[in-house]
Amino acid sequence: MDSRVLPVERVEGPSPSGPPIHRPFYKIHLPHRHAWNVPPAMHRLTYLVGGAAVMAGASTVVYGPSWPLPMRITLLYVTLVAVLVAVAASTRATARRCRGMFGKGPVTGRVPWPFILLLWPYHLCVQIVCWFYRASSGERVFDQIADRLYLGGWPLSRAMLPSPNCAIVDVTNELLRWVSVPAYRPVLVFESWAPEPEAMEAAVEWALGQQAQGRDVFCHCTHGHGRSAVTAAAILMAMGKADTVEEALARLVKARPGVKPNYRQVAMLKEWAGRRSARKHKGT
Repeated sequence: MDSRVLPVERVEGPSPSGPPIHRPFYKIHLPHRHAWNVPPAMHRLTYLVGGAAVMAGASTVVYGPSWPLPMRITLLYVTLVAVLVAVAASTRATARRCRGMFGKGPVTGRVPWPFILLLWPYHLCVQIVCWFYRASSGERVFDQIADRLYLGGWPLSRAMLPSPNCAIVDVTNELLRWVSVPAYRPVLVFESWAPEPEAMEAAVEWALGQQAQGRDVFCHCTHGHGRSAVTAAAILMAMGKADTVEEALARLVKARPGVKPNYRQVAMLKEWAGRRSARKHKGT
């Protein structure tokens, strides 16, 4: 088997790492590594944020009467923010309509201070999760996928960039922008979703244009595992380095083993690939 192409299999059956529910999931077979699988269950963001909301709300109800009023108000506010984000990201339709809820600029990628203050519980949670993951995982901030194409996590300083002359494709709607680079392209997407086909195509064409100008393209989300991974896979296919979604994902996994797009992200990548192929066949 060509070590550069790792087969992706869609299996019907119980997920080996999840609850015993029969459902489709993807396996990518890696030499000398355990195959990972991604069930089409409710995505991580809804679980994590919803769980935080339930815990904060339940604690306030059960123990609240004995707590100081400022503490109760703070916990109730954390609950409210968590519920709002979880509901906004719960379906593809709501995630598309509410992608601007964090106030992130669609051109500059900057988040105004009023929005940061308004949604401070979520921003604080993201900072803590990102710091803890990097401190405990030992994963590199970025990895090279192909010539002039890099994939990685949230860059908090210029030292976390692949090169000074890089163009960033920021595939998040909630992360704050900490670095200045020659070119910056925000693609507003909730955690555990992927860009819509039109947004994906625009990001791909932008990335190819930046590469033509001699710049490295750095795709990132929080950790460089999901929404930015499928965007990098699309760019890889547009570069002619992969012919299929499966081949593109396999190359990403080989370069960055932590890559694990979920079922919805893979499906949206395939939707983009199908539309792009249809346009090519029509000669447009």
